[in-house]
Amino acid sequence: MLKKKETTNWTVSEPIKGLIAGVIMMIVVFSIAYFVFGLVPFS
Repeated sequence: MLKKKETTNWTVSEPIKGLIAGVIMMIVVFSIAYFVFGLVPFS
């Protein structure tokens, strides 16, 4: 993962990976809050 063969590929893939990780974390947090605490954010 630390190999930088193509600079363009690295600069494009890194922000996308960060964005996907952030979205997944948000989904996990809201899912846990919804199932564990019974919270309904959109009510």
